[in-house]
Amino acid sequence: MALVHAVLRTLLPVGAALGVVLAGTLVAPTSAQQTPEIREVGSVVLPETDRGVLDLAVSTNGKRAVAVSGDWLQVVALTEGDPQLLGSTRTVFGEQVELSRDGRTAYVLSQNDTLYVVDVSGTKAPRMVRKIQHKKLAPSHVFGMVASRDGRFLYLKHGFEYGDHGTGKGIQVLSLAKPRKPRQTGRVKTPEWDGDIAISADGKHLVTSNHTTDDYLLQYKVDKRTGKPTKVKRLRLSFRGDAVAIDDQNRAAYVLSGGSTTSELHVARLNLKKKRVAKAARIPAQEDGLGLAVSPDGRYLYATTWRASPAEQQSFLALDARSLAPLHGARGEELYAPQTVQVSRRGPTKGNIYVPTYTGVRSGSPLLLALTYR
Repeated sequence: MALVHAVLRTLLPVGAALGVVLAGTLVAPTSAQQTPEIREVGSVVLPETDRGVLDLAVSTNGKRAVAVSGDWLQVVALTEGDPQLLGSTRTVFGEQVELSRDGRTAYVLSQNDTLYVVDVSGTKAPRMVRKIQHKKLAPSHVFGMVASRDGRFLYLKHGFEYGDHGTGKGIQVLSLAKPRKPRQTGRVKTPEWDGDIAISADGKHLVTSNHTTDDYLLQYKVDKRTGKPTKVKRLRLSFRGDAVAIDDQNRAAYVLSGGSTTSELHVARLNLKKKRVAKAARIPAQEDGLGLAVSPDGRYLYATTWRASPAEQQSFLALDARSLAPLHGARGEELYAPQTVQVSRRGPTKGNIYVPTYTGVRSGSPLLLALTYR
């Protein structure tokens, strides 16, 4: 726990001087004295890796998580204290991971053209049960994926990249009626390019971020019976959007900037009902956004960012979801460039925030941090 304390004792309001380390106590901003505090719940040291944790998925019941890196897949039991390591394997690895509704099957995207279907139900080593590649997965390079909250569909955001397989851009829909036998059921041809993808809790809204010659969001409505999305709006952004998240109330989608050439972090809120960007904000003295999540009550956003000097600059931020104002941040040498942030939405861990570190500590073994913001 000493490593986690080293990170969390540097928690500070976003408006504070970044060169000052606040030891022991978190001081809220003067204008937000009633805001919650970031607190440590627990941590666990993950297996050694050269690349750190690239993605994390939390089960619907909040009892387990699956982390992936370029070297391994690790299953973690989530508790009210320290997460506990379960089974792991080095035969499956990748950049993105999603879980089935029951949390017993993981879908791992590797190299943008391979989907591993993995049995993660036990406490022993996870077992790969299926491997889907190239056009059997999607017509072209897969930029991102997301599973519907009801566990019925897996959506793949794909597009053509020079040197990769296939042609065409759009959303490929896979049926998960049989969770360990994903099956192509439909596709919509739309100008998808790079970026991220998110689906609402009710399964009716799909939002993607894209950046080509300009930067934009695509909003879709989804047929609940067939899972097929239909594009309803293209919304231009004034910044390069990347990570996307949707609140559990199915009212708003949020997008965080990524790949920016400026020293400002951008965030925007999309009103799903009115199909328009309702608010956008800039957060000075920040860099590229990496991960984004919304609290279960829809009040707060949690963002992770890339920082050149993580010991002095904040890599984890809590923001007000309505005003998009930054509230608190965390920094620490071990908190370098967390690639993702996830939130538990049910069970005794509901509301817990899970942040995996990127580069290794303890000779290349990253951490999975469990935090609260209350």
